[in-house]
Amino acid sequence: MKKITIAHIGSNEWFNYKEEIIFGLYHALRSCGHEVQIKHNQLDEQSINFIIGGDWLSQDSKFQQFIDSKLKYYIFEVENFDGTTINSREGFNLKNYCQMIEASLGVITPYLYNIDTLKNINIIDQNKIQYLKWGHFEEVIDPNIVRTQARNIYGTFFGLLKGDRLTKAQMLQAKLQNQVKFLGREQPHAFKAAALSSSNYALSLAYGDSEKFVNPFRLYYLFSNGVNVISDNTIDADGYLQLAIKAPISNFVDQMHRQVPDERELIERARMNNLKQNIKTLII
Repeated sequence: MKKITIAHIGSNEWFNYKEEIIFGLYHALRSCGHEVQIKHNQLDEQSINFIIGGDWLSQDSKFQQFIDSKLKYYIFEVENFDGTTINSREGFNLKNYCQMIEASLGVITPYLYNIDTLKNINIIDQNKIQYLKWGHFEEVIDPNIVRTQARNIYGTFFGLLKGDRLTKAQMLQAKLQNQVKFLGREQPHAFKAAALSSSNYALSLAYGDSEKFVNPFRLYYLFSNGVNVISDNTIDADGYLQLAIKAPISNFVDQMHRQVPDERELIERARMNNLKQNIKTLII
């Protein structure tokens, strides 16, 4: 058993966005017998830190102080690292990011794309680059998502309307009016449970050519709560869309009018990809 701190680095808003990641790791690591705590914008000298938000930490003005502290840490990389920047961010300090990786115990990521990138740039021993397939964990089941009530919404999307998503949202809104919902920063974070309770489907929208993988945290939150997902994403080397209904955006309206597939079966299928089992493959 080891003492582990899950350390989120970033704003309060991003902590909310990464809630399923933070608590998924928390419950999965605890299931392995580890002593686990969660911190926000704070690291722990007495434990192994699992850093979520290393991209922000590497750009911080106190970065060198962090390196000099020689803390024990892994980077849990949930963003798109293409070898030069994170999420196509301009002005990204690649030198700091690589130094952070070099000084780490290793990098863990739920994306094969990141695995390939990290191995290709060759800045860390390849044995320290580990893949964690994301999946279901029982604690992600949200009692506030009620799938037995009457529903008056065809589909709900929650997340950032970046890139092509905005155009797609406008097209669907024009056709379905108030029977489709798009939840972003302006809505309360917890409102998504109420919206999903009233929705037949959730929507997964590709944002453009720079997309290299899909968001498994959002998907398994939905699958595990019995919400069927309609997706137009085409890039999915990790297989996270296996339980989704795939369709081009032009067919979304037709698909949303169809009978909803068995939701109890969806939950059982989601349970077959179990995060607490998957995490046992990690060498910590």
